[in-house]
Amino acid sequence: MDKILIFTTRQMCYDSAGFFAKKLAVNLEELGVECEMCMFAEEEIGSRPTLFAQPVSVSDGLQIQPHAEEMLSRYVGKKYLAVIDFNSKLPRIAMEDGSLFLDNIDAPFINYILDHPLYHHSMLASPLKDYHVITPDENHAAYIREYYPNIKSVEMLPLGASEVRNVPEWEAKEPYVLFMGTYHDPQTYYEKILQLPREEGLPAKEDVLWMIEYMEADSTVTVEVAVKKLFTEHYELDPGEHKEQLKLWLNRCYLAEIYLRNVARKQAVEALLKADIPVKTIGDWWDRLPIAQAANLRMEEGVAFSKSYRCIAQNRVLLDSSPFFYGGMHDRIPAAMANKTLLLTDDNPYLRTQFDGEDCMYRYTLTGQCEGLIDMAERALWDAETSKKYIKRAYELYQMRYTWLQTAQNVLKYIASFSDK
Repeated sequence: MDKILIFTTRQMCYDSAGFFAKKLAVNLEELGVECEMCMFAEEEIGSRPTLFAQPVSVSDGLQIQPHAEEMLSRYVGKKYLAVIDFNSKLPRIAMEDGSLFLDNIDAPFINYILDHPLYHHSMLASPLKDYHVITPDENHAAYIREYYPNIKSVEMLPLGASEVRNVPEWEAKEPYVLFMGTYHDPQTYYEKILQLPREEGLPAKEDVLWMIEYMEADSTVTVEVAVKKLFTEHYELDPGEHKEQLKLWLNRCYLAEIYLRNVARKQAVEALLKADIPVKTIGDWWDRLPIAQAANLRMEEGVAFSKSYRCIAQNRVLLDSSPFFYGGMHDRIPAAMANKTLLLTDDNPYLRTQFDGEDCMYRYTLTGQCEGLIDMAERALWDAETSKKYIKRAYELYQMRYTWLQTAQNVLKYIASFSDK
């Protein structure tokens, strides 16, 4: 029987990668596919994901610890239906003879990239022989197809979600708008932008600041569109003729993305607090929020991802702020749907294609200081009849589309789509 080998080489926020890997493996086995798992601690395989891509012979000064090296060597020469990792560190690992580690396993490799591909430029540029990518955003998929011809195929596929047992009824849920995630002060990243050195052929701080201004003026602009605009209008460069340079620029301009992502998160939470909406945050560093002493703010420490669903289930409303998933959706969305918590999320075209005509969530706009957010939050917290109707429909859609079993089925369909060629 063919096996699927699932790695975890990067422990993302609150150990989410390990959780995703285990859920995928359990549900693949439910479908009759045997899985083998290999999980590493974050420090066992070095990585700096925002660095420029370099030849794999260049180590970046990063080390693989002996235990990890011994573990990886066990898979050399073996055959699998596929090898899967989340935000993987594996594509740049080389053998002593200079060949790539993954090319020494008889299997296609799937890198399930869960944030913007600009953060994974170094890994995406790896010249693996049988390299495939899954991403939860259509825009990210289109960007990878256009700028990384070494990737054989790209599939857009949202993550699944899990429901906890004994979800409280609406009346018993805590009357909070919950935000799950870390707070990073946008000003920290702004100061890093101001300190960017001027280097030949690379974006300067003026370029990154222009991108921020351009995207702030129009919340529909993605970071890759902003870089293309910068190329054409400021430097009279054709993005299609300068693809290698554009990839490097986008990689270097990650500070614009992370700055604006945190601005959006901060604006939404502060707008709710200033309107006297009860807000709960679960995650690190919210005590650094400028209005962290607000009486209507309750802060709790971050929890392991495996426990996050229970936290979601205990509250009436879950706030999602994911401005750069403009062609997809964050895993917070199906998590709320699965646990009968009303979702309040920033709007985007993908959500309109999936949910228009479905009364199952509230969607606010990022323009005009989170237009519509306050009114929607009040209705979500206190309008029992509407909330129950939305929650019921959202749960039905979750059962039809977003369980981990359906995610596993979609992954198998994807593997079959390129294995048959």
